[in-house]
Amino acid sequence: MKRVIYILLISSNIMTADATHAIINSNSNDFVELDEPTRKISGAYYGIGYDLSFIKHEIQARNEGKNIDKSVKKSATQSAISLLAGFGSSFYKDYYIGLEFEIMKRFSGKTSYEDDLGIKFSQQFGINMDVRFGYLFPKYGNMVYLTLGFSRTLGKVVVKVDGQKDAEKGFGSYFPTIGIGFQQKLNSKWNIHIDSRYSITSKDKDNRLVGNNNWNYNVQPKRIGIRLSLTRNI
Repeated sequence: MKRVIYILLISSNIMTADATHAIINSNSNDFVELDEPTRKISGAYYGIGYDLSFIKHEIQARNEGKNIDKSVKKSATQSAISLLAGFGSSFYKDYYIGLEFEIMKRFSGKTSYEDDLGIKFSQQFGINMDVRFGYLFPKYGNMVYLTLGFSRTLGKVVVKVDGQKDAEKGFGSYFPTIGIGFQQKLNSKWNIHIDSRYSITSKDKDNRLVGNNNWNYNVQPKRIGIRLSLTRNI
């Protein structure tokens, strides 16, 4: 009888040890499953994007020599292709902070005002910098985020001088932006983002074209854009 009881005790200890080992392994695997998407969202990345913007332009043109002073308000759409890069890190497991840089080539679309003011946009390039604040859903590998940033647009405007000659002049606009977005992990390397940004205020420096007469024009765009981008973790 003592031998039987001894064998039963040994069997019970072995089963308990195996169960404990299985639980530890199970918990360890669970933690890996939860933490890995967070790790893949953190770190550096680069990618490409496509942006579609809706712009409201307020353009004022002055010609002191001809006593011309008029303004036009128009809405237009504009698309852009961009290259972007950034880095960020999660903290307190469920939160994220990061910095993103972007350069883009804007396509003017219908941003031409030859009939009204004799001017049209010929080239536009954009430079953006955003701070991203995110809330993570580690189990699913995605996050929602807010952006606060700064946007700079550089370009050229073609102006009709005396109604005949085309003259080209550079311009620059700058404005702070706010936005909201969503990021989804596709696999261990790739992510997809969709976000929207809005310019809070905007102001262009005055540009003066010197020809037979002096022209001043001021362009004040207000912009809201929707961007779809694909990024790769480094």
